[in-house]
Amino acid sequence: MTRPPAGVPLQVVQILRRVWADKTIQPRVKTFAWRLLRLALGTASRVHRIISAINENCSRCGNLEDEKHLFFECSYARAVWFASSIGLRTDALSSSGRGIHTQIATILQQGQSQASAGMIFSIMWCLWKSRNDHRFNNKDWPIARVLHEAKAIDRAYDMGLEEDAISDHNHRIIPNANCVNTGATFPTNEHMQEGPRIFCDASVGLQETSPGRIQTGVGIFILTQPACSLSSAFFFSGGNITGFGTLGG
Repeated sequence: MTRPPAGVPLQVVQILRRVWADKTIQPRVKTFAWRLLRLALGTASRVHRIISAINENCSRCGNLEDEKHLFFECSYARAVWFASSIGLRTDALSSSGRGIHTQIATILQQGQSQASAGMIFSIMWCLWKSRNDHRFNNKDWPIARVLHEAKAIDRAYDMGLEEDAISDHNHRIIPNANCVNTGATFPTNEHMQEGPRIFCDASVGLQETSPGRIQTGVGIFILTQPACSLSSAFFFSGGNITGFGTLGG
């Protein structure tokens, strides 16, 4: 297993490895988690540093919008977390440390069965979608909608894997030893897609790492079929390639 990219906190790498290894988390949620933890989301404060005309404040409460505010400190986010199955009081989370990964790690370390990595990032992803709808379309999501969609997203992929496994099992026919092989083909699951699936995403840093140079990154992970198990995950950061190697199936 190769070393993680230089400058990435060890806690971030540990959380990402946990996310990559979780076969029940949807690929789009994994991609979101990678962008969030690698500080690649277009929050208002981050975009404002590039385009000064963009309002850097939260569209809901008017405070400076960074990752911590958007996902844990805004009154809307606090209400969502408290009403969730996790029952989290975000004001009890430590605000010390640099980066949102400290709060996420604290929630994961609580050990609650409801506080799985899948549910945590599904809630955060729905908070992000709700924020975008509010900021750009002036639409306000009820808290119940955020939680309903997060729960559906968290369970949908897991249930899909279970259905694929059941369907695959039901379509397997064991030839009878007493039957004569006539060359006939056995029924197969026509809905099962063969071969691996590859998902990737990219980000561009907003600050120069050295004069005239801006860091870029690409994340890639591969799902194998039919079990949809994660086989490999890689980071490409600048000119360096980091692979987490084979993580499962």
